[in-house]
Amino acid sequence: WGGKKEVVEYPGDMGTACRAWDKDVHPLCKTKNPPAFCNQKWCYVDPCECDMLDIPKVSLYLPKASHSGKHLYYNYDTCGSKDTFTKKYNKGACFNQRTQEGCEAMLKPDGGAKCGWTGSHCLGFEMLNNPLCKRTAMKYGKRFHRIHSAAAPRHVVLPAAAVIAAAIAM
Repeated sequence: WGGKKEVVEYPGDMGTACRAWDKDVHPLCKTKNPPAFCNQKWCYVDPCECDMLDIPKVSLYLPKASHSGKHLYYNYDTCGSKDTFTKKYNKGACFNQRTQEGCEAMLKPDGGAKCGWTGSHCLGFEMLNNPLCKRTAMKYGKRFHRIHSAAAPRHVVLPAAAVIAAAIAM
């Protein structure tokens, strides 16, 4: 993909349920040997309610979209898949920034902060600063590496109307 920008059409309900949304749609997924992420299921989640081991990441596909005052966040773990996309293909993801300087330099299209630094990791700004995400900020702040309890993970998949409205609001 290497910085190449290409317009592709995803369905209007993209991210509202666990599906391999990129399969046969993303340009790399139309190649003879598509990368692993093409067959991985993912969905958009509320970062304040997602209690998965794999941290939700700010959407690359809809960078100007928001829901309840937060960016759209995607997660593979919620759908039982491994995130093989973010590290290699979403270099601008907060999660990929390894220094405080790099993290704080990440900006939204409107110039506002995209990312926030926990002291050891870079996460989506809202996960650390939105009042609705207090529990999430504590979880990912100082206790980032701690093993989570064996209780069932919490996650909230955003409804279709929320994603469609966010896309229209761009």
